[in-house]
Amino acid sequence: MTTGRKDAASSRCEPARPVCPACRDSARCQCPHTPLMSGSPQTFAVVFSGFDLAAHGGLLLQSQRSRRIVESPERRGEQNVQLLVLGMHRSGTSTAARILNLLGCHFAPESLAVGANDENPKGFWERLDVVQLNDSMLQAAGAAWHSPLGFDPLALGDEEAARFASTAGLILRDLDMHRPWFIKDPRLCLTLPLWQPLLEAPLAVHVLRHPLEVAASLQTRNSLPIPVGLALWETHVRLALAGSAAWPRVVVHHRQLITDPVPTAAQLLQQLQAAGVAGLRMPEEHEITDFVTPALHRQRADRDDLRPWADAHQVRMFRRLEADITALDGEPCVLTWEAVRALAAHEAARLAAVVEAQVVATDARIRDALRWESHSTVAEHAATLDEARRLREERTTLVKLADLSREREQRVLQLEQETADLEDRLAASNREADDLRRDLTARTVSLATKAAAARAAEARSLHLSQSSAWRVARELRRLWEQCERMLGKPGPVTEHDRELVTRSGLFDRDWYLATYADIAAIDVDPLDHYLRWGGFEGRNPGPAFDSTAHLLAHPEMAESGINPLVHHLRHAGAAATDRQAA
Repeated sequence: MTTGRKDAASSRCEPARPVCPACRDSARCQCPHTPLMSGSPQTFAVVFSGFDLAAHGGLLLQSQRSRRIVESPERRGEQNVQLLVLGMHRSGTSTAARILNLLGCHFAPESLAVGANDENPKGFWERLDVVQLNDSMLQAAGAAWHSPLGFDPLALGDEEAARFASTAGLILRDLDMHRPWFIKDPRLCLTLPLWQPLLEAPLAVHVLRHPLEVAASLQTRNSLPIPVGLALWETHVRLALAGSAAWPRVVVHHRQLITDPVPTAAQLLQQLQAAGVAGLRMPEEHEITDFVTPALHRQRADRDDLRPWADAHQVRMFRRLEADITALDGEPCVLTWEAVRALAAHEAARLAAVVEAQVVATDARIRDALRWESHSTVAEHAATLDEARRLREERTTLVKLADLSREREQRVLQLEQETADLEDRLAASNREADDLRRDLTARTVSLATKAAAARAAEARSLHLSQSSAWRVARELRRLWEQCERMLGKPGPVTEHDRELVTRSGLFDRDWYLATYADIAAIDVDPLDHYLRWGGFEGRNPGPAFDSTAHLLAHPEMAESGINPLVHHLRHAGAAATDRQAA
């Protein structure tokens, strides 16, 4: 197991640092890492998880050695895999962890196991040292699992990184004595880049639960609004999937685990054994059913009060992952605007409450200082006044911070409105461009038709001037009939023309209706419309035939009143007959 890197000059082990996926350097990296949604409004659409996954091609933080082992199926089959249970809080990770324990995976001695409580009466199945270590890394960056904005694993100072590597190394060395093993803590979704360089052969066990059920549970347990719970679910799930994309992974669906635990456990055992995890066994059925009961499923996504969020982005994302856990692979690890706004508003409210509490405490300290002022000596009196002035200045600063927090929230709303306005203007421009294209096509066809008619009239005039009187009369009658046809409505469509066009395969009904929305909006047969009017309007029967180009290539066709595609098919058939005769 890799726990550090060897220093050639001093022959001592330095703690491993998270490795930048772009430059593969942890000490001299100059890449523009962006913290997870740092408070600035200008950065509310940036990527998260401590580095730009989109810019770095979706690569993971991992040491060269860990990457080499993960990508070697042969070597993975020769050793017990290190299992990391990944999932959002209230997603059933504790239940999944207990199933892994029943299958034969070690996780902690009793002295290090987090005990049960009212929140989780059947236990968390977590190691206390892992939870404390993850919490300390988040706190060092001023973050928490419910407030992940600004957390950047790559931005930790050397002292914090060294402390993490040392503590995590001890934990992993203890676990490696009892392979196969697992660690489970929802905070792993956020701190995964710190753990990855220390792992030899990791395997991710993703626990997936409906985001509305998670948000409802968080609302009950932590008084978090539903939009905030949805945003936290998206944050944890996206980071867990992105951080483990190169690992072998299995997925446990919460609903299946609760409603059908024994087959779900058997399927999990089969998947783990296929991934190379040795030393597992299928527990007795009663061992599973004694622990997994329907009472564990206390929140339901179909509750009436959750209907306003039934089509939230996170719900659509869950459905994609429920069908295919790799659905997000290759996509930029980017929070949706709704999630960013919910987290930013929640963070602003939390900071405002903190500031308000500090203001109240400061006022109390000022009052206490003023009460003692009358009982102090002259020197003490002067010192107390200085302290009071300092406290007043501190209070002013805190009030300004509260105002700044409110201004940032207003800026978020303003940016959202500006974005909506720009989208409306873009849609209007697109509609105008479509109108101009249709008008240009109509004008082109009209000009071609008029030019063909002019040339035909000129030819008739020349011919008439050279013919005898009876030929003049005959030509006048023919021209009169042609004028009647051109000035009148298009004649009826013959069955022969319909069959000719249908057999050609060049007319695509679905394409015609999808391309010309005005035709789809009226109750008319698309083939009948094209044969009567569409061809003369420059509309195409499908992607394989251009009516306008055919009209321009055969101007005499406009005079004859024959549909462009029918004209093309008749001439093509005649040409084929001539070739066969020859």
